[in-house]
Amino acid sequence: MKLIMENWRHFLNEAEWAGFHGKGGRPNQHAQGGRGGGMMQLGCLEDFYDEATGQGTSEMPSPDGIYDTWEKEGDGGCPQFDNSESITRADVDKAVRFLNDRKPTNLVAYSRGGGVAFEALKSGGLRHVPNVYYVAPAWKRGGGTSAGSHSGGYIIHGTHDVRIPLKHSVELSIATGLPLAIFPGFSHLGDILGVAQSPTMSEIIVSADKLKTLPWNLLPDWGERIEFWKIRPDREAGIEGQKSDRVLSIEDAQQLWYDTYLKGINQ
Repeated sequence: MKLIMENWRHFLNEAEWAGFHGKGGRPNQHAQGGRGGGMMQLGCLEDFYDEATGQGTSEMPSPDGIYDTWEKEGDGGCPQFDNSESITRADVDKAVRFLNDRKPTNLVAYSRGGGVAFEALKSGGLRHVPNVYYVAPAWKRGGGTSAGSHSGGYIIHGTHDVRIPLKHSVELSIATGLPLAIFPGFSHLGDILGVAQSPTMSEIIVSADKLKTLPWNLLPDWGERIEFWKIRPDREAGIEGQKSDRVLSIEDAQQLWYDTYLKGINQ
């Protein structure tokens, strides 16, 4: 575990990654206000390891013993956003202040955090524009569709995502000019975050110009939250679980679009 943390720390010093968490999440596993972490590999633990002394692990951080959550200028870590469905002005203002203060080279903006980043990049007060790695971004929750300035990055999405439509990421690519990396079979949760910093692992990376020529309006879209389980899994009872018919239909439709229009073509 310590070796992994040391390698992460070395990488973060070189690449300067940061992360905006999704709805219900938090920047590290000890931050208040969320259900889980998932951002620790994205530069959101600032003081857990002291390179000078070699002290500290994720379980026992050092030198100050505190997992940082960014609140004000000069703090370490990444910001904690609220848990509302829509993107709030307070979150956008915090995101702008964070980016101006920490100046990350690369920002992973996941799910609702992608919506926060999208709105922050349109702010007149933003002075630092990072490369943005939008991961299954809920960018339409801010209400606006016009894009701000994007210096570089990617959009990353899985064909089996039933939280955020793949169609939305196609639209975001066209709006921003950022390429879209599609991962077949990946869903909205842990597996897509696992490639957040590695979009080139995808077999298909599509340019915005190419996407404009494809019938992306054939992709499914939905506004309501989809009921995921038809039969919920129960390990104690030995029930494996079964996805709802709507979930299976969306997964199949997005995968079919990928297989029909993208698989095997030169981007």
